[in-house]
Amino acid sequence: MKKNIVIIALAFLSLQSYAQTEKNNLMIGGNIGYSSTKTSSFSVKNTTLNISPSVGYFVGDNLAVGVNLNYSQDKFASITQILFSFGPFARYYFGEHEKLKPFGQVGLGLFSGNHQVNFINTKIKGSSYHIGLGTAYFLTKNVALEGLFQYQKINLNEGSNSNILALKIGFQIHL
Repeated sequence: MKKNIVIIALAFLSLQSYAQTEKNNLMIGGNIGYSSTKTSSFSVKNTTLNISPSVGYFVGDNLAVGVNLNYSQDKFASITQILFSFGPFARYYFGEHEKLKPFGQVGLGLFSGNHQVNFINTKIKGSSYHIGLGTAYFLTKNVALEGLFQYQKINLNEGSNSNILALKIGFQIHL
């Protein structure tokens, strides 16, 4: 009898420890990035700021779907580009570790913004998709620090395309 109570208690505790990625839970968070590059041969500086909040809902255990928002500002010499985007994403967590949960993520995005060269503004629109692998490290039961290695393809209506490899760091709160 005592053995059965211990087994039931351990089973209950293991369910509690994995509750952060269970069906019907919510995750709210995002990431922020900044980079600055100076090329010595051209004496040109490039700076990029990126802010990406997101909200997701767990439609099944370990499977979340949601919406990403994104603000991106890129400055290179006399060129400034500001983009806003939003789009859906899907994320799947795998593994049984309580604190460390790897995940895969895919998503789509629609862009709108301004491209400015020497005070001449051009409106730009476009689309993107991304795919990535990451890991969430749960600092507490509900707060995770995340790292995501991501490939992103951006297609702008002006005819330019970008292929981006990025390492993103962020937080998620699981409710």
